[in-house]
Amino acid sequence: MTMRDNVSTGITGLDRRLDGGLQPGNLLAIVAPPDSESERLLHVLMQERPSLYLSTLRPVAAIEDHLDRANGGIDAADVRYVGTHANMDTEFVAELTGDRSYTMSFDDSRAPFDAIYEEIRTVDRQSNVIVDPMTPLEASDRRGTYQSVLNQLKERALDTDSVGVLHCIEHDHTPPLREMTLNVADAVWRFDLVSGSDGIEYHLRIPKNRSGAVIDEEITILFGREISIDDSRTI
Repeated sequence: MTMRDNVSTGITGLDRRLDGGLQPGNLLAIVAPPDSESERLLHVLMQERPSLYLSTLRPVAAIEDHLDRANGGIDAADVRYVGTHANMDTEFVAELTGDRSYTMSFDDSRAPFDAIYEEIRTVDRQSNVIVDPMTPLEASDRRGTYQSVLNQLKERALDTDSVGVLHCIEHDHTPPLREMTLNVADAVWRFDLVSGSDGIEYHLRIPKNRSGAVIDEEITILFGREISIDDSRTI
């Protein structure tokens, strides 16, 4: 089997700790609270190589505007919406009349899975394939369908030397399929914000990494114009 060079995380100090960065073909789960700046980790990844950004919640225009405002802008991103599409006309009528018979008569619960599956199949070169966030998919009762989507993403990542990035937001109630996400992921980054002596600090741990180093101690992430790690406070 041919050895493939690792691809950069976009954070020089972290690449050094990971022996060069991320392994092509891997799935990376970034687990973070909703009020953290974990999206900045996605941004630095996206500045390293072309990215397919699959949004399960936010509209395309909002994400593209956010990327335009990121440091220097992020041009090499193809943003697609893969969430559910509610029929606003029938929902409005139902609200006015109180008659739920006006709501959608079809089962839309498969729509995100079908959309993601089809988008993943279009990946034909080394890139990031970002799904943000995973939570709506992990909250589904379609366990087999969800597993098929993860397997498809893994296969395309291996075929194209890409990296699949699963943005997992932590809430009070863990979605039922989160365990499957973490089991399938080749690497898990746990990103958190804590109160430090100088205010809020961001910490990163890497408790799982099938292709390289596990980092159990907390790495302090410094957010400036560029993202770096505080080497003076790591062992």
